[in-house]
Parts: sequence; structure tokens; C-alpha cells
Amino acid sequence: MKKTGLILAALLCSMIGWAQSYGILVNGKMYYQGSMTDEFEGFVQYLAHVQVSNGDQLQLYDYDNKAAWAVDLNTYSVEGFTRDGDHYNATVSGCYDFYIKLKYGADELYIGPAGAGVACGEGVDISKGEQPNPGYGGSVPAKCPDVMLQAFYWNSMEGKAGEGGGNGFGRTKWIDFLNGNNGSSAEEIGQWFDMIWFPPMSAGSGLGYHPSDYSSLSSDRGTKEKLTQMIEIIHKNGGRVIADIVINHGDAKSGWCGYASGYNFGTYGKFVPDGSYICRTDEVNNPASGAPAECVGFATGNADDGYGDEANYAASRDWDHTNENVRNMFKAYLKWMRNVVKVDGFRYDYCKGYHNSHINEYNKAAEAYFSVMEYWDGNVNTLQDRLNDAGWNTATFDFATKYTAFNDGIAADNYWKLKGAGLPGAGKSRYAVTFIDSHDSFQRDNGNEFCGNGNSMGLCKDKLLQANAYILSMPGVPCVFWPHWVTYKETIKKMINARYKAGVHSESAVSDEAGDGFYKATITGTNGEIRLLLGPNSGYNSTPSGYTLAVKGNGYGVYYKMNSARGDKNTERKDLTQGIEEVSSQPSAVRGEKVLRDGQLFIQVGEQVFDAFGRRVK
Repeated sequence: MKKTGLILAALLCSMIGWAQSYGILVNGKMYYQGSMTDEFEGFVQYLAHVQVSNGDQLQLYDYDNKAAWAVDLNTYSVEGFTRDGDHYNATVSGCYDFYIKLKYGADELYIGPAGAGVACGEGVDISKGEQPNPGYGGSVPAKCPDVMLQAFYWNSMEGKAGEGGGNGFGRTKWIDFLNGNNGSSAEEIGQWFDMIWFPPMSAGSGLGYHPSDYSSLSSDRGTKEKLTQMIEIIHKNGGRVIADIVINHGDAKSGWCGYASGYNFGTYGKFVPDGSYICRTDEVNNPASGAPAECVGFATGNADDGYGDEANYAASRDWDHTNENVRNMFKAYLKWMRNVVKVDGFRYDYCKGYHNSHINEYNKAAEAYFSVMEYWDGNVNTLQDRLNDAGWNTATFDFATKYTAFNDGIAADNYWKLKGAGLPGAGKSRYAVTFIDSHDSFQRDNGNEFCGNGNSMGLCKDKLLQANAYILSMPGVPCVFWPHWVTYKETIKKMINARYKAGVHSESAVSDEAGDGFYKATITGTNGEIRLLLGPNSGYNSTPSGYTLAVKGNGYGVYYKMNSARGDKNTERKDLTQGIEEVSSQPSAVRGEKVLRDGQLFIQVGEQVFDAFGRRVK
């Protein structure tokens, strides 16, 4: 391949908005896709994270043109790699960053150790016809503008339709979203929220958090038919669906250890667990736990690979994620959820129970649009450690912000605690899903509710709206809680509109100050700014010069300004199903001409056009 052709192709890609398929080829068969990074000193750069073993031969590879070659090594590359004609020889093992640096007449390759918080990529074996998927770039979108809704709360499936359900904030069975008699319909939440998180969809008890049949979608939440109707309506109105995934533990299909009928994920496989699927440290092996005699000794898997004393979940069987059969079962489950049930992303439950590196593996297999894990810990350093374990390929619920900024901050009139709180304060806002309360803290009498047990929706109304103003104005991905949404819908809509109009996203820059009775912040988006004023001494009642009032109340004011005009968020939504003619049983990468339509990547093969996930479109 001529050097000039390579450079021109790279420059063209940078102009029109997609990356050419350059990467690293190992031993002539394993291909690691590179991704375009920032230009540096005139170099167009592609970065691939590659697992290397002593004795490997490596080459630069142009996947589209099936061309392999080598260029000079950058003088600052790590030791252990030497060029030998058209390839490089490795005398070391480990995970390394390969920077393919392209500049006319000066192409080079820089090899360094994998950066902190980076996991090695997963190669595809091109000798077996495997193909990289051009549409998957990870499960934590950069500069994500999305707003999430948790569309349930504890016991919200109970009661009769229209009678408040659960704790009085609307029943949340699938049919209630279709009928709209629970305070907000599927159409409305799809228009106002980019991601809607639902409880576990598979059959099981305890709101679905004790799954008994992963492959059955008939549950106390509703039927498979109602679920798929609801998902389609949300997609048509611009929203994506986040499914709650409970794979740390699960109930047997019968008794403590009966799995005879297994799980059937169609073309993705059928799995019949046996004792090797269950951690040997599970309570089923302990007669003192109440396990029936016929089940004691059933679990023969490895010890639980979770974290500390909370690794074992004592109320259900703990899956052994070190077992490849278990991992293959859950990869099949998640692919089935993505491509048959058509959810868009995952919320992983109880992530203290298994090593978080498995989340990275599962997200890559299913190619989740978005992923968030529940690792319940208020220490921001611990949250970063767990994100690192997951290869930074998931977000996490930001318990550090919940406890510091909300429970100990706004609720206690300590507004100074809002400055630098949580993961955003640690420079990791991209990976933070900020929230005030959830089904696990709200009215659960466990000491974790905002403003104290039972107070968040009563005595603390004003402070609750202050906290919502905070998450909806600040970087991170804000997650609004269902009872807050249905109770203060019109106020929250105005907060969402301000975020949308200013273009605030998960990595927006913040300039802020805080003190006695006030927190003031300017948040810069892609289309303007938000000015957030919280606390009695913040001047929240006065509109700052150059800004427009979005909404204000007792102790809070949200103001915005735009660089260019935008309407309300719900009026500018896109039908996410529009143009989809058929969806294959699983995503497939197709090769052809890459074209852009309305800012989206498509692939044209003859007269047929596919989206980036291999789905044929009109």
C-alpha cells in the first residue's frame, strides 16, 4: 500500500467523521482494532490496546484493504520489541498501547505500557473469518448528553392500576407504561429521557432480583408481549432501554439446586447449569444455612471472586464467573437481551459479588450502548478502583456524590460539600451516574434515604428539588428517580430542557465556588452554559446577566444561555426504529462503503444499506 494513499485516506477519515480500520495484527491472525485519537504534532493517530506474548510477531494492519506492513519504531517505545522487515518481534508479555502515527513521509509506531485504567482489547481471529464490529466503541459514550430515568421503585409492581401502586407513586408494570395510568407513559418518558432503566425483566422473585429463569420474560412485571411493545414505543420516541442485569446470583429453578430444564437463549445457545456453575463458598454447601441435605455439597465451582466479606450473597446461589461455561452462558443471555429483546444497555446489580473485570468482557460480547454497575461504596477511590477492574468500560452509580453532596451536603445545609464531590470532583465525570435515591434507599428504613427515612418527599421537598437541579446541571450522567419525576414532573422538565439547550454532557467543564449557605457553578456545554445557584445565600432569585431563567424555587435557580437556538427536548426527538427493515438474530459486521447520513455511520453493500451493527435499513 502506498504511503501517500494511506495518509490521504487517514486525512479524509478525519474530515468526514469516521475512522479507517487500522489496527495491529498478531501472528498473522488476531486483529486488534485501533480507534482514532487526538492529532498530535501533525500525526493522525490510531490507538490499539493489545495483549502480547513473548515470541509474537506483530504488524500494522489495514483491515479494509487487507494490507499488513511495518514502519519505524518511535525512539521512546518500550523495550522488548524490534522491527524485522515487515513485522515486529516481541520478547515480552503483557498489555501494551500501540499508537499508529501517520504523517506524510514520517509514519511511525509508538509502543508503551497500557495506560492506567485501560484493559487490553479483545482481538478477532480473521483467519476464521471473524470481523470487528465498526459500530462498537465501548459502553461509556464520551461526552454523553444523556439523562436517565429509573422507572420503578421498591414494591412499585404491587397494587391496582391507577391506585398508586407500591408506595403511592404509580404502579409500574409494563402495561401501566402502555396505558399511561401510572403518572407517565412510555411515550412521555421516551421523549424526555435518553435512557430508561427498568427492573429485571426475567422471571424471578423479589422484584426480579432473585432470577429463576433468565430466558423467560413472563414475570410479575408483565408478559413478554407487553414488554416488547413498551420497548418499541420508547424507541420510537427517542429513548433507549437499560435492563437491570442480575448475574451475581440466581435462584435455582426448583428448590435450592434444581436446574434440570436450564435456560434457552435460542440461536445464542441453551445452558443447563450443574454444580460446577456455583461457587463452592455458597451457603448451599453449609448444612447450617438450612440447605436441604440433598443439595449440601452441590456447589463445586471455584471460590467466589468478588470483593471482601460481601462477595457471597447469602440469599441465593452465587454464580462462579471464573468458570468459562458460566461466562459463556451470560454472554449468550446478554446478546439475547440486546438483539432479540432489543434493550440497549445494562445496569449490573450487586457488583461486589464478582470481580468487575467480567463486566468488561460481557459488555464487549453484547456491545452495550451504555453500562452502569452498582458497587455500593461511598469512597470515591474505591469506585475508581472498581472502574479500573472493569477496564473503564462501564460507568458506576456515584455513591460518593450521593453521600457527600446530598445526604451530608444539601440535606444538612452543608453546601460547601458540593464542590469537588464524588467522581466528577476526581476528574472521572464520564464514568459517574449521579443520583439522589433509588429503590434500595427510598423508604427502605436503612438509613440511606436523602434527608432521612421517609423525609425526602415530605419535609425535604425544597432540598430534593435543589438536589435534582444539581444532578441535571452538572457533568456525569444524571439519573432521575421515578417518585421524583411523577411528583415534580413540570419542574424537572424545565431542568432537563436547560441541560439540553446548553448542551451539557457527562464531561462538561465546571467553574464553581461554595461557602456558607451557597453553591454557585457555571457549567459549559456544547451549545452554551448553565448557571446553577443553590442555597439561601446563592442569589438564586436573581437572573445572571446574559442568562435566561429555566426554573427556580426555594433555594435553587437554574439559568442557561445558548449559542444557537434549540427547542424543548421532547420536540426534537428521533425515532430510533425509523428505517429499520429487519434485524438479524445477532449483530454482524458487514464490509462495504462507509457513508454518513444525518451524522450517522452506515455501510453500503451494493443496493443494500446497513447500520453500524449490521442491521439492514431502508
